[in-house]
Amino acid sequence: MGADLYINSVQKKLEKKYNPLFEKWVAKRKEAKDEVEEKKCQEKVTEYYNKMFADGYYRDSYNSSNLLWQYGLDYWGWFSKLLNKDGELEPMKAKIILMTLDDGINDFEENLSKLSKDNQKYFAKKDKEFRKFLQTAIEMDEPIYCSI
Repeated sequence: MGADLYINSVQKKLEKKYNPLFEKWVAKRKEAKDEVEEKKCQEKVTEYYNKMFADGYYRDSYNSSNLLWQYGLDYWGWFSKLLNKDGELEPMKAKIILMTLDDGINDFEENLSKLSKDNQKYFAKKDKEFRKFLQTAIEMDEPIYCSI
């Protein structure tokens, strides 16, 4: 379970490009004659799956890897109130999220200071990716579809 966020125009282009290759390798994996061939096919399945979601997509799992929790925020209460009736986050609301993250940076950094160095790096990277994702939607003036 988790929050899946999409900038549809970006993600759909990638899906259109890579889904046929993904499906091709899924079919080949089913027909694999041995473990070596199956492993090779699985590597291709993973490669094309990752390419389909390389841009225009952000995922935040509902577990200890959740970024918003490090800010003391959540998707069900706080974030969901920013969505329109179609479950989308409009660009102006994405700006509000960025401002809220900026305002909460001290809490975020304090929470990270209690974690291992590896986890600190993980959340710093995830924070950067989330901010970039939101900024992309703002610059494109496109809503973000949210499955939370």
